[in-house]
Amino acid sequence: MSLSERLASIPYTETINELNTLLNNAHVFISWGGQRRVSIGGYEGSVHIDKMAIKFLRSSPFTSSDSLQSRLTADTLWDRIKCLYEESDASLEQMPLYRWIVALKEKKFCRTTDPQTIIRRPGDPYRGLLFEFTPEEFTCCFLDQQPSSIRFNRHLATKEMIQQALQKNDLTNSPPQP
Repeated sequence: MSLSERLASIPYTETINELNTLLNNAHVFISWGGQRRVSIGGYEGSVHIDKMAIKFLRSSPFTSSDSLQSRLTADTLWDRIKCLYEESDASLEQMPLYRWIVALKEKKFCRTTDPQTIIRRPGDPYRGLLFEFTPEEFTCCFLDQQPSSIRFNRHLATKEMIQQALQKNDLTNSPPQP
């Protein structure tokens, strides 16, 4: 099975777990056309890093009330995908000609909605979605704790709060739906 077909076949609700498994065998390289590519042991071919990042950014922890464990795993995957981009940067540094070609190509088409821009941007608000809860979800998951902040009627937790809640209450199920 090709890697592209495998990515396409991953169900929306299983994206985080599947990507977590796939990225254990990921290898980054620069294609002859100057693209940042990822290959994974056991699958034929490769995909552009952006394709994997888009699949990740469209996964359930960013768009629905998902389990606390899934949100923590997604946070870890964020850093792993960022590392893929950084590894490709290191490969580009070894190829002076490609370094200039890729830089020109990416600057020409770079937008704030570009997956590479979203993943690399420090303190990206999109990553914050992993730690947002409705008031009901927050009360259920964190009982007597106060949110780190409240934004547009969404209560924000910290990564540490989620880890403590998982340890304290063994909350591996999804927060309640309003």
